[in-house]
Amino acid sequence: MNKQNRVGYTTIHALYKQVLGQMIEDNYTPDRIIGLGRGGLDMAVKFSHHFKVPMDCLMMQTRDGNTVMPKYQDLAFKETNILIVDDICDSGKTMRLVKPAYADVFSGNLKVAVAYTDVPHTLDGLVDYYGSVIDRTTNHLWYVFPWENTSWR
Repeated sequence: MNKQNRVGYTTIHALYKQVLGQMIEDNYTPDRIIGLGRGGLDMAVKFSHHFKVPMDCLMMQTRDGNTVMPKYQDLAFKETNILIVDDICDSGKTMRLVKPAYADVFSGNLKVAVAYTDVPHTLDGLVDYYGSVIDRTTNHLWYVFPWENTSWR
């Protein structure tokens, strides 16, 4: 098993504040938040409350080689600034599927925000806002977020 980096709520909230600071600096305010389930839901709820805008959940995952993409072609957004959020953009596979798909659904200003991202995604435009950058060429830790905690069982 890979070594783990257990991320607590204090850390994750500090990363969210970093993201919000970047959005303020960019003068970007979303009209709708789309949280990728499960990892992006905590951020989506908090940002939805912060900006007082609606939130949607897109349930999908690409882990373990099983890609499950929901149908979203029927969505019709009236909003112009859509923010997609997730906990981590690691390989980039999820965002490479989701971002162009939503860009095809509406003609607004689509941005992506994550708590953690790998270095290349800060350079290739896949991620617009991020709390922290990790370098997967040297950092092979598995990030375990508070919502993945199974100690409650």
